Amino acid sequence: MKKCLISFLLLVMAFQLSAQGQFRKTTKWTFDATKTEVNVGDEIDLIFKVSVIDDWYIYSSDIGEDIGPMPTEIEFENNGSFEPIGSLIPIKPKKKFDEIWGAEVTYFVGTGEFRQRVRILKNDLKIAGELSFQTCTEVDGQCIPGFQD
Repeated sequence: MKKCLISFLLLVMAFQLSAQGQFRKTTKWTFDATKTEVNVGDEIDLIFKVSVIDDWYIYSSDIGEDIGPMPTEIEFENNGSFEPIGSLIPIKPKKKFDEIWGAEVTYFVGTGEFRQRVRILKNDLKIAGELSFQTCTEVDGQCIPGFQD
C-alpha cells in the first residue's frame, strides 16, 4: 500500500511540474480610458489593449456561450463607484469558421482592443477587476486559458 501511495504521489508531482513547464505567457495587456478627469454621472469607455505573441491568437468577447471556446470577459469588483453599461465590445475582430468548434468565431491576431462603457457613480473612483480569456496556436493546436488583474 505504501509503495502504491508513493508512486501515486510521484506521478502527481511529475504531472504538476510538466504542466507548469508548459505554461506560456501569450499576451500582454495595457489599460486606458477615454477620459482621465471625470465627474459623477459621466460615461467613459475603458480601453483594454492586448498584444498576442507570434503564432497565437486570442478569442474575442462576442462568441456565443454554446460554441465552445472561452470568450474574453471582464469581471469588475463591485465597489459602488461605477457601473458597467452593456457588455465588453471587441473592436474590429477577425472572423473565421473554426473546424474544432464547428462554428464561426471572432478572434485577434497580433493586437486587439476591447472597450467597456461605464457610468461614474462616485467622485472616489476605483476601477478594478479581472480579465479572463483563451489564447490558441494553430502551430500545434495548443490552447491556454489566461487571467489578468
